[in-house]
Amino acid sequence: MSVPPEFLTASRTAPFVFFGTVRRPGASNVEMLEGEEHPTAVVHVDEVVAAPEAVGDITGRQVTVLLSGAEPLSRGSRHLFLATSLHFGDEIAVAEVGRVPHRRRVEKQLRQ
Repeated sequence: MSVPPEFLTASRTAPFVFFGTVRRPGASNVEMLEGEEHPTAVVHVDEVVAAPEAVGDITGRQVTVLLSGAEPLSRGSRHLFLATSLHFGDEIAVAEVGRVPHRRRVEKQLRQ
């Protein structure tokens, strides 16, 4: 699988890059994104490629991802997410800027 150049550029500048498993499509664990008007998913962070130092290690956390309008996610699907900061508090919400299905070889192309 070839990764589009614009995705590689985004992977170098997105504050959050992580592999995650969708736990609850259409759900949120932050109040500001509750409701059906926001395309969201609660995602378990399996492995962090990059995250802001101030946030700390988010591996194992459940974060709300505000979806970019790309195809909907299904429960249990795994993806590489690229995202920007959206909300920090007891829970974390990020805004997706890119996503690809989970593939180990994609990770090797990122951050080079």
